Amino acid sequence: MYRILNAQVQERSRTPFYDQLKNYVWMAKDSWHTPGHSSGESLRGSPWVNDFYDFMGEHIFDADLSVSVKMLDSLMEPTGVIAEAQTIAAKAFGARRTFFATNGTSTSNKVIFQTLLAPGEKLLLDRNCHKSVHHGVVLSGGHPIYLDSSINAKYSLYGPVPKKTILSAIRGHPDAQAIILTSCTYDGLRYD
Repeated sequence: MYRILNAQVQERSRTPFYDQLKNYVWMAKDSWHTPGHSSGESLRGSPWVNDFYDFMGEHIFDADLSVSVKMLDSLMEPTGVIAEAQTIAAKAFGARRTFFATNGTSTSNKVIFQTLLAPGEKLLLDRNCHKSVHHGVVLSGGHPIYLDSSINAKYSLYGPVPKKTILSAIRGHPDAQAIILTSCTYDGLRYD
């Protein structure tokens, strides 16, 4: 009976995602994916933000808080420290306003397209944009006019959308609300 019960407990207490996450963290030497802090490496050596790395190492779970902590403000309706930080960030970026978001650029892209596009409105869209851009367009109900990228056959790489393709699309769709291009590409090629 003990063996059966023990086997059932072992099976039910498996943590495959957590186990794999630990394996990845223990084996990873370099991080070539998002987020760009490279497992903290870019923070640790920085003269500007190394104190953030030092603090978060010990306090990572202490700082994982809900919106119910009033002194930390609210992303939904910022009026305190978040509003102040957004104002400072906007000034640093040279923007009129800056809004902070959670879940990274992917969620921000979805919010942007749902804000910019009404159902049925057109936009000119680089076919090789990040999938979050395509998701945002679908969620908005917008109508994408896809722009095909150039192809570098020698190196088997997709490049930027050719200038003549962009200009032709603008002339052909003057009612388009936006044009979205990826620069630089995932392979490091950019528009001139």
